[in-house]
Amino acid sequence: MVEYGVMSLLTPPTAPQYRVTLFYGPEIASGDTARLHCVFNVKKRSWKAGIQVLVEMPAGLAAALKDRLRFDSWLERILAPMDDDARREYRHRAEDLLVIHACTCKLNAALDDGLPQENTTLGIGPLDDHLPEVFSELSESIKQQVLAELDLAAR
Repeated sequence: MVEYGVMSLLTPPTAPQYRVTLFYGPEIASGDTARLHCVFNVKKRSWKAGIQVLVEMPAGLAAALKDRLRFDSWLERILAPMDDDARREYRHRAEDLLVIHACTCKLNAALDDGLPQENTTLGIGPLDDHLPEVFSELSESIKQQVLAELDLAAR
């Protein structure tokens, strides 16, 4: 027997407010080796079109975040069984992924504050100040995401 008019007590999952995709990066910003940047496409559900957000990252902060995670020693243990060429390639990609994660954290903080629907640059500034704390809180999660993106999650 089928009953009609009974509402489900389950609520559907909430869709994220923004859809964020990496457009390109990380790259050295305009020949200035002290700054890196990533560019993201950002689309809010209520917007008719998306925007591009360039997220700048001080190279010194990226290095400090890497040190905070003890990233190099952790990665070397993971990559130890590989030959030199494979290790070099994975190390380079892992370092790029770490910068992408840092830029993503900075972008998420800006999205939480609200971004206008216009292409914008998140320059070096106050949004960078919270990154060391965020990286400390999310260190294991960030490492696991890097492994997953490198297809090394089973290691």
